[in-house]
Amino acid sequence: MVSQVHPNRIRALGEVQNYMPEQLSAISAEFSGLTLQEVVDRLKIPTHAIWFFSVEGKRVSPEYRLSPGESVTIHGPVDGG
Repeated sequence: MVSQVHPNRIRALGEVQNYMPEQLSAISAEFSGLTLQEVVDRLKIPTHAIWFFSVEGKRVSPEYRLSPGESVTIHGPVDGG
């Protein structure tokens, strides 16, 4: 039996896009089982660029562990003027 891979979708908003691979606004990859902190460490996104995380629209901590297929948004600080 072949196991199916359910990639996670990682979307970046604001300044975070500058640190995404190839500066893409979103990527799909297998990150299930990792914490969000481990994901950003692998993607080499600096902590100062992150305001907060949300998974499936709910705000979560960096210690949140991803399940297969979950969608993550990494929110950057908002500049105003």
